[in-house]
Amino acid sequence: MNALFKWVGLLAPPIRRIHAQRDEYARRLEANAHQNEQLRTKFEQENSILSNIALGLRAKIEQMEQAAREQIERERCLLQERNQANEKMVSIAEERAKCQKELDLQKTEINQLRRLVKSKRRTILKFRKRLTSEREQHKEARAIASIYQKKLRVAEAQVQGMIRLLREERVHNAVTSTGQSRVASLSTSSNFERNQSLRKLHIIGFARSGTTITMDILNSSPDVFIFNELNLHALRHDITVFRDYGGDNFLEQFLARKMAELPQLYKGAIVPDVIESFSTPDELITALMGQFQYVGDKIALAARDFSGRSDIELIDEFVRRERNATLIFCLRKPSEILYSVSKMFPGANIAEWFDCICRYMNLALRAFLHSNSAMLVFHAGINCKLISDLETVLGINCQISINAVGRKFQHKSIDYPSEISERCCEIDVKFIELENHLTAGEIALVFSRTDFLVKKIAEFIRFLEQMADLK
Repeated sequence: MNALFKWVGLLAPPIRRIHAQRDEYARRLEANAHQNEQLRTKFEQENSILSNIALGLRAKIEQMEQAAREQIERERCLLQERNQANEKMVSIAEERAKCQKELDLQKTEINQLRRLVKSKRRTILKFRKRLTSEREQHKEARAIASIYQKKLRVAEAQVQGMIRLLREERVHNAVTSTGQSRVASLSTSSNFERNQSLRKLHIIGFARSGTTITMDILNSSPDVFIFNELNLHALRHDITVFRDYGGDNFLEQFLARKMAELPQLYKGAIVPDVIESFSTPDELITALMGQFQYVGDKIALAARDFSGRSDIELIDEFVRRERNATLIFCLRKPSEILYSVSKMFPGANIAEWFDCICRYMNLALRAFLHSNSAMLVFHAGINCKLISDLETVLGINCQISINAVGRKFQHKSIDYPSEISERCCEIDVKFIELENHLTAGEIALVFSRTDFLVKKIAEFIRFLEQMADLK
């Protein structure tokens, strides 16, 4: 035991030193751990700061990159705008040069027109002087003509008296010789009335189908007097057609219209002053028949009404009433009439006009078949040949210039409603075929009625009634 205690006593100091060293090491480890903890905390703080700095730098770099891209885009847009501006400047310069050339040309044309106007003014002054002298001569001629017209009326009255005496003598001779006086009297009276009816000459046609030029051709003859749209077909139904011109009766209304149209100076508007009095259109026509071989009216039909009745209804009654008169019907392709109407009357109802055109064509062709005194004029055949045909058939002398009827009328297609367009094209084709059959490419005034032509006209009428749904 003593030995043990002795060893323990010997070992105790080293053990205490070891424990002291252990404690020292423990304190050092604890200090190091504390120091490491501080270092770790500091590191984390610094790392957080560096991360924030890195994020800030990254955001700033991205902002700088975005700004750089935007700057590049702006510069590119500016460059593009600059290029476009340069191109516009070039085009403006070219346009300016072109405008300058056009301006120079226009200045040249204006100078030429000024010179032309000056020459035209000089010509107009010459014509005014000539017109003044011709008017004076015309007044003198009218005065002389008035005297001769009075003498002519007296002579005509004497002739009529002689005709009556001759008729009475013929009747007396017929009674004493054959016993058939009534038959001879009726025959003579019928022929006389027939001849008087044939002296009534009316030009009938749809608007824009050649009625005016046909009237001009006939009115160029001193033996013909055709009114320019007196509208006899409407006057018979309603005597107040001229009411817009003023006046309480037909005579006053007609004279007011005559004065309104006097400045136009065309035959057909100016009625000779020898007509002293009349109260109805028939009296006016009868009075003029004492001075001219043929007297009548130019009637241009349209899609219109007179006192609630359509032009087609009125002209149908007129043609039936004047079936013994000389009737000239003007015809033209429906498409050409519609095109011309659309240009003259932009707001026209194409469907309504198309229906009226078809009804007029049907009426005109039927009248031609049933009246030996009816004739047809196709618009495409209005040329110098028409003048000679009218002179031959009517026995007159026309004094119109050939150049006045030498024009060829052109037309273009327009946008009709689809249904009308198809029917119009089909009717045009059949119309051209009929025209070729009737005129044979040479005849301008159609008055022949062979069996072949009558058959072709009847076929076209049936086709027209079917296509246009005419009742």
